[in-house]
Amino acid sequence: MSSLIEGLPHDVALRCLAFVPFYLHPTLELVCRSWRAVISSGEIFRVRQEYGTEEDFLFVCCHDEENKWQFYDPVEDFWVTLPELPGGRKHYFGVVSTFQKLFILGGLLINAIDPSIDDDFSCTEVWSFNPKTRKWLKQAPMHESRALFACGVLDGKIIVAGGMNRKFESTSKAEMYDPVKDVWIELPDLPQTYDSGICMGVVVGRKMHFIYKGLPIVQTFDTLEWRWIVEDYSWFSHIWLMAADGDVIYIMSQGYIFMQGGQNSKVVISADQFNLNDGMGMICFRGELYVIGGTLYTDRDYEYLSDVHILTLRSNLRITWINAAPMSRGYGTVLGCAGLRL
Repeated sequence: MSSLIEGLPHDVALRCLAFVPFYLHPTLELVCRSWRAVISSGEIFRVRQEYGTEEDFLFVCCHDEENKWQFYDPVEDFWVTLPELPGGRKHYFGVVSTFQKLFILGGLLINAIDPSIDDDFSCTEVWSFNPKTRKWLKQAPMHESRALFACGVLDGKIIVAGGMNRKFESTSKAEMYDPVKDVWIELPDLPQTYDSGICMGVVVGRKMHFIYKGLPIVQTFDTLEWRWIVEDYSWFSHIWLMAADGDVIYIMSQGYIFMQGGQNSKVVISADQFNLNDGMGMICFRGELYVIGGTLYTDRDYEYLSDVHILTLRSNLRITWINAAPMSRGYGTVLGCAGLRL
């Protein structure tokens, strides 16, 4: 018999605990030592995966309050605050998720005493957050300091490219991280770099797509050919926000949401309600498109937003916008967001 639940075999007791929602795991750990052990060891998460009781969560960090990280539970429709990220506040970092962990890469370190003082523009730091243990861990640093760069996950590995280096100069350097071995390897340099323009990156069709915001040129990296290829997709030169879902890219531009597949694009729905907003986050999550936070500017004032808007792409009726619970500990410019399944 199991020491988890009296009278039940261990496997059956584990299956029962696997149905308890993730947000209640801290409470489960308080019940007894054996329950705490199966959660901290990760055994319960193996069973959740085996029996299909995993849950999807959306992790978001905003400029305010104090760069707090939160995760959103779409089933319960509420937000939970994470432990504070070590190493000080950062802006312009990269965020991805892989191997059931959240990774925070590089970025601009903010001086806690005087935010106007920046000894170095960017850093090489890499931190991971393990939701199973609810702890941050420092990982192997990148070879190149960078901020305002593109990043994505391909076959479980993290690719970073471009951005601004420690001297606030555009860099063509690219590298790849193996989260299992905790090592970085250098990739071929980007064929083209531009001093003006923010880098954006998405993984579509087993290729990393690197884009300078405002330019139609796309540089793609394929791990099979191990090289960058420069292509002109004739994309909109005024891409505002971009998110990928499988082989499709969704773009917010000129007051609309466009669906981009290769060279072809079509309008999905109007997005003119966001025309006065800046600094929003956009991500494909659970088959839907989420637009999060930002700042609303008017002629006389501005307002920091914690709103969450969802575009119901999976609807059997019609595609429309709905509202989710607003962020509880964050508002304003979204610094990063990523989805994670546990």
